[in-house]
Amino acid sequence: MDFVPLLQAAGILVALLVLSKIWMSKTGTQAPEPKGAWPIIGHLHLLAGQTPLFRTLAAMADRHGPIFTIRLGFRRAIVVSSKETITECFTVNDRAFMSRPQTAALKYMGYNGAGSALGPSDDYWRELRKVTTQHLLTNRHLESLKHVRALEVDLSIKELHLLSIKNECKVKVSEWFRQVTLNLMLRVIAGKRYNFGDNERDKGARQFARTMDEFMYLAGVSECSDVIPGIEWLDLQGNVKAMKRNGKEMDYFMSMWLEEHVQSRKEGKVKKDERDFMDVLLSCFPEDGDGLVFGHKSQDIIKGTALVGPS
Repeated sequence: MDFVPLLQAAGILVALLVLSKIWMSKTGTQAPEPKGAWPIIGHLHLLAGQTPLFRTLAAMADRHGPIFTIRLGFRRAIVVSSKETITECFTVNDRAFMSRPQTAALKYMGYNGAGSALGPSDDYWRELRKVTTQHLLTNRHLESLKHVRALEVDLSIKELHLLSIKNECKVKVSEWFRQVTLNLMLRVIAGKRYNFGDNERDKGARQFARTMDEFMYLAGVSECSDVIPGIEWLDLQGNVKAMKRNGKEMDYFMSMWLEEHVQSRKEGKVKKDERDFMDVLLSCFPEDGDGLVFGHKSQDIIKGTALVGPS
């Protein structure tokens, strides 16, 4: 009698039993998931409507506990709502939660993820994180920029005082704070400062302000193709077209500033105690370096990191 087929069948049966037990043990420890998920879109329809998102998620947490999962299209997301679970996720098990999927915003406005700390956790991400923590955000470098921040605030207050003397009209404080914030960011990124007036010479400053406002808005929108792959070409919300346009407009400024920094380095005009983000990044990723760094051009890494990091 041939026992080979019987042994093969027995082996397959044992393997199926083992795999079934493993699968059951995994599903038994999964976080709960609200009912009502639809095919393809998951729970997206439950998050739409007039009710604020945080209230919808809070109501779900009341029913399912401090940690549960929801399906956003084809992606699964974990929702945590207590101090203990947040500590578990971001301190004890931070490595398991540090990775982020690629999004349309990173692709079209973040130089295809070249300078983002919110991308997939891979070798490039770890290298970029090392550069950021060891060079850009060190106590020594931040302390060297302290006088820049103080100078910008001082200049802005003086301009506000002069404006109040020359004009009797009221100053829109929210707009003034917006301009101060933009200039602080510009000084840290590229050592630049703009006057956001109505004169023709301030046209570039106004254009940058509009581009940055749109950048911040588009960076936070929910794009359908981020959770339902394969539908980006439809551009149902028009966000992809806007992101592509904004990416080109922002790259105009970033490329111009990077070229100015490269020229200053060649002419020896860069002072060690006055280096901004672009100066530091040029030391880490030479603009004229050969080849790619984990698949990204040095120029894109510098521009993307300088842009996405502070903003």
